[in-house]
Amino acid sequence: MSFSKDELVDMIIVLGESEKNCLVAKKVKQGCLQLPREKVIAVDEQMIPFTGTCQMKQFVRGKPNPEGLKNFVAAAPDGLVVDFELYQGKNTFPDETVKSLGVGPSAVVRLTRTLFPGTHVYCDRYFTTTPLLEYLHQQELNCTGTTMKSRIPAAVHLTSDKIMAKISRGSSEQIVRQYGKVLVVQWYDLKSVLLASTGLGMEPTDECKRWSKKDSKYIQVSRPYIVAKYNDCMGGIDLIDRMISYYRIQARSKKWTVESNPTFI
Repeated sequence: MSFSKDELVDMIIVLGESEKNCLVAKKVKQGCLQLPREKVIAVDEQMIPFTGTCQMKQFVRGKPNPEGLKNFVAAAPDGLVVDFELYQGKNTFPDETVKSLGVGPSAVVRLTRTLFPGTHVYCDRYFTTTPLLEYLHQQELNCTGTTMKSRIPAAVHLTSDKIMAKISRGSSEQIVRQYGKVLVVQWYDLKSVLLASTGLGMEPTDECKRWSKKDSKYIQVSRPYIVAKYNDCMGGIDLIDRMISYYRIQARSKKWTVESNPTFI
């Protein structure tokens, strides 16, 4: 994708407070939407570094660039971006039918609008909720993601970490809701990892190499299939961030439209 000098000059102009977006982002998004849709897509958040003054600026603790603009990205495992949405506040996702799901799940719904039925969507614990999985299942989309214990329905009784630790490292359990749409897997490594899915389960299990502090060596640990697939498919956005960091262009400006342009281009 290439732009003329006049187009680049025009694209850094802000369209107005109502839109709060720049033409560079719009042009790049148009290009992303023309790309072929993959059968496996990961959704995650990306931080665009920006330290100036902007109503859209966010601070996300723990990120390599904690201060900046939050960008929700849908990408294939190889890092090919197929869609994105800059977070612009509580009205970023105006669809009233999914607003009750929350910001994270609403971002997933928005970014999966252009995917074909049968696509498998992966996301992390910030996004994954049972209502989101049920909604995507109705749209004929499978979804798998890590989740928080507080988001698991109270009727689902999970084995405690103490009991899982006594069984062995690598122990796991699987619980399926009565109607068979949503499945929850708990895997114990150094602590419990919870995943929810509408398309994957524990079987077939394999083994992975993990460091044992007690034995001071790597050991083989049993791993559910859902964990292996999640690890394989969730790295697309991290790959994008790593590649951008290799070629980051310094554009010192108080305007977010100028500082964010290198990320999109």
